[in-house]
Amino acid sequence: MLENLITLTLFGRSYTIKTELDVDKAKAVADILTKAVERIQESIAGQSPEMEKLNVLMLAALNMASDIYKLEQNQLEFFAKLNERSAHLNQLIDNSLKKTELS
Repeated sequence: MLENLITLTLFGRSYTIKTELDVDKAKAVADILTKAVERIQESIAGQSPEMEKLNVLMLAALNMASDIYKLEQNQLEFFAKLNERSAHLNQLIDNSLKKTELS
């Protein structure tokens, strides 16, 4: 597979990362991490200016994991409702076909 290089900047330092994703997708993923870190830094501004970078990254990772969990739960609920509605529509179609056959 083709490997692409992207640059990610965290805590004022640039990191070059190899990825198999296309560059635009890889940059979008990197932006999600960067924004999550920035949100944590903004939320602790003035409270804990010397919080270790690892702690900031851990909090950002936990927030991202929470977001992923919520999305997965929403997806499960969506598919459950979709299956329920599909079954209901299939039942309506079957009933309609039976009525047509009896006529």
